[in-house]
Amino acid sequence: MPSRKNNSKPPVAKPSHPQHINKGFHFIFRVATQAARKLSRIRRGKSAPNCHLRHEPPTRSQLHTHAVAANLTFDGAEGRWKVLQASEIYERRASLSEVYRNALARRLRGLAYETENQRDAGGHDAGFEIKGIPAELLAKFSQRSLQWDQAIEAFVAQHGRKPTDNEVADLVRESRADRLTEISTHELRERQRARLARKERDLLQAMCTGRRCTEVAVDRCAPSVECSEQHIFERISVARDHAVLTEALRHGRGEIQLAELSGELSLRKSTGKLLRPGRRIATATSLEREQEMIAAINRRVGYSTHLAAIVCNLARSRVGSPVPSRNR
Repeated sequence: MPSRKNNSKPPVAKPSHPQHINKGFHFIFRVATQAARKLSRIRRGKSAPNCHLRHEPPTRSQLHTHAVAANLTFDGAEGRWKVLQASEIYERRASLSEVYRNALARRLRGLAYETENQRDAGGHDAGFEIKGIPAELLAKFSQRSLQWDQAIEAFVAQHGRKPTDNEVADLVRESRADRLTEISTHELRERQRARLARKERDLLQAMCTGRRCTEVAVDRCAPSVECSEQHIFERISVARDHAVLTEALRHGRGEIQLAELSGELSLRKSTGKLLRPGRRIATATSLEREQEMIAAINRRVGYSTHLAAIVCNLARSRVGSPVPSRNR
């Protein structure tokens, strides 16, 4: 769930990590559904057995959590357990990432750190970093990210296309170095600290010194939702129902809360500002634009046939006519 670009965080951020894992995990099971075979309906499951395993293995320096869930969920309507229908979880991976990032960025701001949103070479959102940490230092401790990028670039050069999600997973596994099974966590961290130049170590120490927890002001969600709608419906008329939530979390990263954002979206749906036919979402403006486009197309139906007839008649009228001398 954490962005692979956000691996160089000062140690002070570690205690907040489990809280944000919990937020993301709860979000998963709120949107996860199960198939109720009667009437071909999808009904939300009430619960699923799950656990979190915090992991600081000697082979990796970064704190991470394994979130494990059983492949079943309880159907309260029928009173029995059923196999988990995980399609919505996979579809909402971007939303899940933004739920985690927003909570983590908010916590970092509460620790008096500033954050900066990042974009990749294509202009796409790439998470965030702590403001003040030089890009060179981030790159120095993000070697795994560089290996991923190089593996993907090699795949594109060989196959002439971008890899699928499954192929990316294979590339990641194949490019992983052998684990260091004979090294302790303490020794590994000492090795990493030894890679820091004196100036870099002093910079990070200065950033961690004197930090005090502060109350983070909650910004209104409406501006983020409006920006999200403009971005999503600029080129399309209908989107997936979770697209607006995802983009709004990116816009207000660290400054808004998921509960308020969900409430704002529900309010817009109830007042008709957002239209939700099934699992799709649209706005009155986007649908009006779509109708105008369809009407414009319909007005020109048959026009090309009429134009072709005019050209053919013109060509026939010139058959047998003498060719002007200037064209000979």
